[in-house]
Amino acid sequence: MKKYSFLGLFFLLLFQKVFAQGFEVKPMKLYFDNTFYNSHTFTIKNLSNQKSTYLLQLQDYTKDEKGNLKLLPLNSTQNSCADFISFYPAMVEIDSMSEKKVQVKFEKNNLDSSLKWGMLIIKSIQEKDSLNKEKSSILINPQIAVKIYCNNKFDFKPNFSISEITENKNNFSVDVENKIDAFSRLNILILLTNIETLKEVKIDEISTEFLPLYKRKIEFLLPKNLEKGKYSIAFVVKDENLNFIAGKELLIEN
Repeated sequence: MKKYSFLGLFFLLLFQKVFAQGFEVKPMKLYFDNTFYNSHTFTIKNLSNQKSTYLLQLQDYTKDEKGNLKLLPLNSTQNSCADFISFYPAMVEIDSMSEKKVQVKFEKNNLDSSLKWGMLIIKSIQEKDSLNKEKSSILINPQIAVKIYCNNKFDFKPNFSISEITENKNNFSVDVENKIDAFSRLNILILLTNIETLKEVKIDEISTEFLPLYKRKIEFLLPKNLEKGKYSIAFVVKDENLNFIAGKELLIEN
């Protein structure tokens, strides 16, 4: 396979979908800062046809090199917000098609204004009855996470480094690194264009949140049964407001 490289410009459209099964949570992100009063609430709405109980649990997390979420024990990283967050109630019972609020508080620490984060996991639980009451069990149903950000920056210019598109046995990848100590959301579009016919095929479209100082490898494959010819692979990166940040292009001959 012959390869060439030069930069081109393409447009990115962002489609955002939110799913909930049995219940919904709004908002799904809470922001806290040392500079103002920090007490927020979010709402849990029971969409089922019966009364339900919901369990709340604080959780630390990170992401691996491929963007997969990894749950961590509390206080296992220096960026954990576990010691600064409290919430009430920790378990809530909600009637069918009704809703209740949960209050989340951030304890200010003027000696520590570093970026911290975590998530509150809301789980729908129900008791599975048994003829033997001692053997009754608790079923854990689908869950939703509310992300918590403490002291995250907002007035910054995105700064990302993007590698060239590399290929190894028809597997393509690009390394994208967030160079700033703040959360940033990126929109990534990967396009394949036949240079002769100008026919475009969207390989992938990704809207993803980058952790502070976080590097991720974006991997992708070419479509199956690709016709012979010369193609352009474009890797386009924009911020959450769809402002162009960077782009890479690779010419290949299939």
